[in-house]
Amino acid sequence: MPRAYTSGLLTGLALSLGAALLAPMWRPAVSRWGRPAAKAAIKQGLVAYEVGRERLAELGETLEDILAEAQVELATERLQAGAAAGTSQQPTTGMH
Repeated sequence: MPRAYTSGLLTGLALSLGAALLAPMWRPAVSRWGRPAAKAAIKQGLVAYEVGRERLAELGETLEDILAEAQVELATERLQAGAAAGTSQQPTTGMH
């Protein structure tokens, strides 16, 4: 077994054993501040999700409006181009 692996393994075991032995001292402190911190983080996540969802909906509406405007402009341009082509190519009648 390489020495670095053995050294890391022994360090990990020693830290785990120390944490287990000191659990009665650190566990109440973690539970005292851990639950409120977790709840606050979840609340902030929910707020961020709601704001993001609203902004995404606004962006979608804006894009739909822009798309509709572009379609109207394109249709208007096509009608104008068709009308211009129709007036310049109006057939002359041979009737006198």
